[in-house]
Amino acid sequence: MKILFIVSTNHTRHNAIINNLLQFFSGLEHDLFLFTHKESKNCHLTIPGEIQEIESPDEIQIDIVLAFSRKSLELTKKNKLFGNTPKVYLFCNSDFDTEYDDCWADWERLIIINDNFKADSTIYPKELTFFLDLPVHTPSFLNDPIDKIKNIHIEFDDFTTSSSVLLKIIPAINSLNHLKFLISGKRITFPPIFNNNVKLTNENKIEKADLVIGNGSVIEKAIANSKPSIVVGSRGFGGFVTKTNFENQLKTNFQGRLGGEIGEYIPEKILIDEILDVIDMDLEKLNTIISGNKNLLLENWKIVTAQLDQLITDTTRQYNQINENLPSLKLLLSNLFVLIPSNEKQFMLQKTKTRQLHSILEEEEYQIVKEFSQSKQVNKALFICKYNDESESFLQFINELLNEKILIIDE
Repeated sequence: MKILFIVSTNHTRHNAIINNLLQFFSGLEHDLFLFTHKESKNCHLTIPGEIQEIESPDEIQIDIVLAFSRKSLELTKKNKLFGNTPKVYLFCNSDFDTEYDDCWADWERLIIINDNFKADSTIYPKELTFFLDLPVHTPSFLNDPIDKIKNIHIEFDDFTTSSSVLLKIIPAINSLNHLKFLISGKRITFPPIFNNNVKLTNENKIEKADLVIGNGSVIEKAIANSKPSIVVGSRGFGGFVTKTNFENQLKTNFQGRLGGEIGEYIPEKILIDEILDVIDMDLEKLNTIISGNKNLLLENWKIVTAQLDQLITDTTRQYNQINENLPSLKLLLSNLFVLIPSNEKQFMLQKTKTRQLHSILEEEEYQIVKEFSQSKQVNKALFICKYNDESESFLQFINELLNEKILIIDE
């Protein structure tokens, strides 16, 4: 399968996410091509050898398009070459207000990249959406065992939003004045409130750390680089990452305690005890935990890759089925919509979740849609609704219903 990944963004904060996506997509066993729109040329992308960069999206026949950002999606819609190509729309959940306009006909599938744990998954149509907790995939994992914990590295996914977390753990850090801490973050500035054992830096120093304290992708990178890790984040104290709590840590995106609330209190004594326990831990036991965490991270990466691969394959297959063999398909009224009588001759089609009005159906249109309240073959519905002499207009209407996600393929 030939996949085109289109990137169009001028947000520098997207750089790391796009590079992470490229590393992730390089694990898919398909031919992947990258087109970077001119406004994204300063993104400083690192392109894996498995991905081929092209100068124009017209260069090659594509089976499916992955469009990062609404600008990319608009580019695919304007290009006539992609008129019969399924489109998967990707954006970061932190960009919800600028990216998502609830226009389901624009894409076949939606991929939400979880870069912000505050995202409300109930906003999006569950049946059409894939939530990508983007795993960290480092090409060359470090495997050096820990022989002594001397350097403790503290870093957060987004220092601007996580500065309050750092403020909460300052008393614990200052009380451990016999240990060395390095706090990392871009443009990090703080008043002189730390002891002399605490240093601030704008550089990423995870590779040189013996113990990492932080949240989100920082913890994933630490695990990938064979570092013992303690989670403190927007949802409080997550603790030392081990095989026992790894799954729960993953569920919170390494943001704190499972079930913890945003801004939750981080107990000073518990954090101090956790740091000291890790430092005093038997080195053989510590390195066994580190190795186990990394294996679990790799397994998760493989699982998510397989899920994404299946989504791309299914989306392409279903789209081709609609275009090639619509009359023989079994279709079903989507759970995303509900039919409600307005009067004897008009009926409302509403979005199930919000009760927002989608459209008003005339009686004949209502009868067609109603036929698919239970799974039914298109040809049979055509016969029952007595459209044998107008099959072309009937199939065109069915295509519109599929495009709007009102009907879905029943498999």
